[in-house]
Amino acid sequence: SRSVSCICCPVLPGVSAMSLYQLFSCYCCEADDNMDRRTQLTGVSLSASPGINEDIGGVACSEALDEGCVDSHYVCKEEGTPYKLFDVSLDRTHGKRMGLAVRQDLDLKLLQIMSVEGGDSAATDWNSANPEVALQQGDFIISVNSYTDMSGIVLECKKPHVLRVTLQRAVEP
Repeated sequence: SRSVSCICCPVLPGVSAMSLYQLFSCYCCEADDNMDRRTQLTGVSLSASPGINEDIGGVACSEALDEGCVDSHYVCKEEGTPYKLFDVSLDRTHGKRMGLAVRQDLDLKLLQIMSVEGGDSAATDWNSANPEVALQQGDFIISVNSYTDMSGIVLECKKPHVLRVTLQRAVEP
């Protein structure tokens, strides 16, 4: 199996069978074998690039971003669930961890936030400064610094810089 490096601790060597649920946290070096098979990551090929024009929730991701659709509402074609897109900026310039536990949704080809961890992290800083658009459980990560494919997102999140993250959140009808 291929290996991936930890996103929040890029100094760690690659780890096989790493769970995406743990990938954005500093506790990412152990796989959770009890997780459902659909949420388990057995490796990410950092050379694979499925493309930027993937259909996400009924709207081509590149179209949604190019047409300035952030903060707009859409309806997910598969579930009929209305959602909105919004941007957050996570500052990792000083080496802070992201502070997000995520899982991969293989049907939507997105990362879903399972929890926002406390402590000193970029996510905690954002949530404290922006409570009206705080990151929360259930949000889906659409892109990071305009990368929409999994390998691009992983590579961007490893870098100690500001991450412009576009998220999708279900809204009450």
